[in-house]
Amino acid sequence: QWIDGKCYYFTPEGYCLINTNTPDGYQVGSDGAWVLNGVVQGKSGTDSKNYIQLSQESVANLTSLANIAYEAKNNPYHSDAFDVNINGENLSPEEKSLVLYWYQYHYENVDGRLSEDESSLDYELFHTVHPDDLRNMMKEILGDCNDNDMKVFERTYVEKKSNGLYYMNSMGDFGDAGSYYLSSESASYSMENGLLKITGNVVQYQDNGNEYGYLPVKTYTAYFVPNSSSYISGYQFNQLIVQ
Repeated sequence: QWIDGKCYYFTPEGYCLINTNTPDGYQVGSDGAWVLNGVVQGKSGTDSKNYIQLSQESVANLTSLANIAYEAKNNPYHSDAFDVNINGENLSPEEKSLVLYWYQYHYENVDGRLSEDESSLDYELFHTVHPDDLRNMMKEILGDCNDNDMKVFERTYVEKKSNGLYYMNSMGDFGDAGSYYLSSESASYSMENGLLKITGNVVQYQDNGNEYGYLPVKTYTAYFVPNSSSYISGYQFNQLIVQ
């Protein structure tokens, strides 16, 4: 919010952030005002609507989120690169469930609502989560979660239920990106109409004997909504365009 010519970040609970980096990539000083290189920024300074600063890790994390949405429209082996225009609100329950399953696999050590449990009977390793927390996770990263989404996720990925918790196999394989995937290397980003925009290449992995490389075959543009509740760098998925 702009107040008296200065910009401040307020959490959904109404608290003003100070001396930190905000979830949407700005730095705020001791009084909460937006600063750049130690200088308080006003409306007459840098274009506040378009300026943003992200770490390479944040770009990679958000690109991975867009990539799993792309995979949800593809087969598990990424055997082809194809054009899409995906809106988060139009993902099917099956597609949203895959994204959520990817999330619980990758963010178990980041999101404290996820825990690890090893069965004393068969020594399987599970991630456990309360259903209400799982519903909130889907809302935080995709913007919405309804009863049918939860039913599909439970039917597809929940191995068992015990003591009010869902148990999910923690050994899901998301390590192989496949032949085609969205790359965060050399990706560019900016703010556009209140959304974070990341643009990069869809690449094809090539192995030619003793040499290998990544050949750009298409471009992607991914949009994300700032959401301070999201553990994925403070953003939720909005749209992906591949062409």
